[in-house]
Amino acid sequence: MKPIYKIAFTLSILLIAVSASGQINLLEKGKKYSVMKLQLKNNRIVKTRSFKLLNDSTIELNHYLSGEYAQLKVPDVMTISEKKGSYAAAYGVVGAGIGLFSCLISQVNSPYSFGPKFGVSVAFGGTVIGALIGTAFGASIPKWNSLEFSNRQTSYLIRISPNYDLSSYGIAINLGFDHSKTKQF
Repeated sequence: MKPIYKIAFTLSILLIAVSASGQINLLEKGKKYSVMKLQLKNNRIVKTRSFKLLNDSTIELNHYLSGEYAQLKVPDVMTISEKKGSYAAAYGVVGAGIGLFSCLISQVNSPYSFGPKFGVSVAFGGTVIGALIGTAFGASIPKWNSLEFSNRQTSYLIRISPNYDLSSYGIAINLGFDHSKTKQF
C-alpha cells in the first residue's frame, strides 16, 4: 500500500473518531447558564434566565418571564437546550445571494439597457437589501445547543478504533451491550 493511502486512511479514521466523540455536550455541575429552554416530562416548555445544576438530582432556575426562582428534579426534565446566538449571519448571506441573483436575472431579462454602471449599482443595491432582510429575519430565530446530563447513559457502547499492522489497515468497531452500568431516571 502506498504511503499516501496510509496517511489518508489514518486521517479519515481520526476524523470519524473526533466527530463521533464530539456529538454530546454535557452540563457542568455548578456552572451558571444564561438563557436555557427545558422540556419537562409533561411536555411543558420552560425558558429560564438563569440555570444551574446544583447536584446530580436538582436544578435551580430563574423563570424567564416571571423572574421567580424555582428548583426542579432532574428526572422531571426530558431535554435541555442552551441559547447560542441566532441565525443572522447565515440568513444574511442567503439573503444577499438571493438579492444578487434576482437583480442579475432582472437585468438580463430586461428589454431596456441603461448601461453597465446602472446594472452594477442595481446588483449592489439588491445584494445589500437582500442581506439586510435576511439578517433581520435570521436575528429573530434563536440558535439552540442541546445539552445532556453527564450521568445519563445508553445501554450500549460503541468504540471505533484504527486496526493496523505492517501489512494492512482496517477499522475496528466494537458494539457492547452492558445493562448493568446503565443509570435509569
